Amino acid sequence: MSVQYTRITEEDFDDFVFGLVPDAEVADAPGTSEKVYDLPLPADDLSIRIFSTIQAGVGRDRGADAIRCVVWHHGIDGPVGGRRKTLRIGTWRENLRPKVEDLYLNWRDHAHGNCPECGTGVLQERRPKQGQDWSPFLSCSNWDGGDGCEYTERL
Repeated sequence: MSVQYTRITEEDFDDFVFGLVPDAEVADAPGTSEKVYDLPLPADDLSIRIFSTIQAGVGRDRGADAIRCVVWHHGIDGPVGGRRKTLRIGTWRENLRPKVEDLYLNWRDHAHGNCPECGTGVLQERRPKQGQDWSPFLSCSNWDGGDGCEYTERL
């Protein structure tokens, strides 16, 4: 049985997100052309951020990436962990719901605190993409491939 790509409308996605988390907000996300949602967490500087693939009222074309949700740190304006990918197929709601629920239950696993070396950055997870051969680690958010703060720590 093959899975079929499903074009998701903005209304469908809004119904899903606000039905799951009524106090969710549409995020101001410069640099992205898709609709992005912030789902609140108890920590003021963290939220669950969902990148919807919705552009101009409908989901992007097939093959143009998947729905993604992450634990987002507003102080550094970037993800600190918990990356989850959901394919845009007929069961996208049933597939996305447990990923969001898991992030709500386990967001503290991705709140690694401030960098012990520079004190201005926060620790964020770095994980290999499929096919890359290296172990996950934490790095300072001021780390940029060796430029800036170079603090790292194994997970």
